[in-house]
Amino acid sequence: MSGALLGLQLTAVVILLQPVSIWYLRPVLLSLAILGLLFPAVLRVPALWGIVTLLFLGWVIREWPTGDNHHYLFAYWALAIFLALCVPRSDRMLATSARWLVVAVFLWATLWKAVLSPDYMDGRFYRVRLMTDQRFASTVRLVGGLSEAQLESSRVYLEPPPFGEPSAAPPELVEPPAVVRLAIFLTWATVLLEGLVAAVFLLPWGRWTLAVRHAALLGFCAAAYAIAPVAGFGWLLCAMGVSQVPTDRRLLRVAYIAVFLLLRFYMDIPWGRLMLEMGARVLA
Repeated sequence: MSGALLGLQLTAVVILLQPVSIWYLRPVLLSLAILGLLFPAVLRVPALWGIVTLLFLGWVIREWPTGDNHHYLFAYWALAIFLALCVPRSDRMLATSARWLVVAVFLWATLWKAVLSPDYMDGRFYRVRLMTDQRFASTVRLVGGLSEAQLESSRVYLEPPPFGEPSAAPPELVEPPAVVRLAIFLTWATVLLEGLVAAVFLLPWGRWTLAVRHAALLGFCAAAYAIAPVAGFGWLLCAMGVSQVPTDRRLLRVAYIAVFLLLRFYMDIPWGRLMLEMGARVLA
């Protein structure tokens, strides 16, 4: 199986795993994805991806400006697939498009964080996000030793005023030093990892650069989404990454499938909560 075909198949799987929220678009997209997975030759029909592109563009326009960033990335990726399938040597064109999409994603992410967002580089972004985003709750409690009540109080504290009834007790921000250190670590680790991926994908093609590119992308997906389980973005990166794998690199294709499945496990297995419960039993 070529890397391009596997990339198309993984993209169809993403549609199944994270269907769009608009009810009248969902059946069409799910039907197209199922059809493509049952009959792989259909995935190479440009019309299918043209329809997917239009539907996703409709979705992101309707969600504007509150949609998740990977929804916009999916629309770009579906358009890239459609255009690649419309020209000769479509597999090579798809690999090229995937490479430059990866470069654009990571280069602009690095530029935005490191240069254009001073409230990111000073750690404020993660200090607030760790406290307010439910996806980080178990990690924050595990690292900072916070109780659920303390974390909830901190969430309310960070919400825009008013906090509630004037007679209610004001909330309290509980931010242990370990959580601040975690925020600083995540801030710099994210910038450095994203900058590294952008840099290696900008390197000219070569057998050793091929291995470095894919190792960096696979490592980023496996590490970053273990802490922030945004599987939809990681799955798209896996689909774009594997689309660039030459036919003779079977091990690399297997690695992408393994990381794709790993991201699903990150969503389904509450690692942080399990470790909290284990710690509580040990201390009991």
